[in-house]
Amino acid sequence: MGRERIAESQEVENETIGVFSRVAGWTGYGAAWRVRGIMAEPFADGDVVLDVGTGPGTIPLHLQRFFPKASFYGLDISAAMLAQARRHSERMDVPLGLLSGSGEYLPFADNSLDMVLSFFTMHHINDPGAFLTEVDRVLKADGKFLLIDFRRDMPAFMYKVMNSFWQLAFLLSPGRKGLMESIDSAWTAPEIKADLVARGLKRFQVNETRTELLITSGIKKFAEG
Repeated sequence: MGRERIAESQEVENETIGVFSRVAGWTGYGAAWRVRGIMAEPFADGDVVLDVGTGPGTIPLHLQRFFPKASFYGLDISAAMLAQARRHSERMDVPLGLLSGSGEYLPFADNSLDMVLSFFTMHHINDPGAFLTEVDRVLKADGKFLLIDFRRDMPAFMYKVMNSFWQLAFLLSPGRKGLMESIDSAWTAPEIKADLVARGLKRFQVNETRTELLITSGIKKFAEG
């Protein structure tokens, strides 16, 4: 698909926050298990992990349950989403450090994080190179990075099928067009690779599935593949 990117707001609209919080509540456990499956090794005791664009926080909350001796933080630009994350934290009785901020300005010192995660957030970011530069700054030399997002150039058939199911599931919801808007604002692998070269960022690998863009660092299955 050769469509031009249509930028999406960095913040989720107020009327759709409840919708996306519920979706994250349904999918957070599976996403956390996916992180475990992708990583060759589990989180070590004392690891400090940041989830960028955490939304309602369900992914790091489940990871905190799986690995209670690591420390997980969730960062989001939306105060309303962080409020949802606090509710999920209280409901699950799992502590989670929550921070307000954007991916382009991570509130951590240089070389201080063991891992950075980001799930379906980068399409909100209009300067992905600035975000990846920040990730490069805050990660330790042996730190790990895992980003998964949509790819705007996914096959047209997959785009139509995914969007049809989404619109059917949220037929009467204000978030009915949310998936379409997210895919239309997503980045492609060639765009990210060109940005990495332009900025001299060499630690990241860029991979694709039929529908997703994956950017990683320090994860063996991608570094070796």
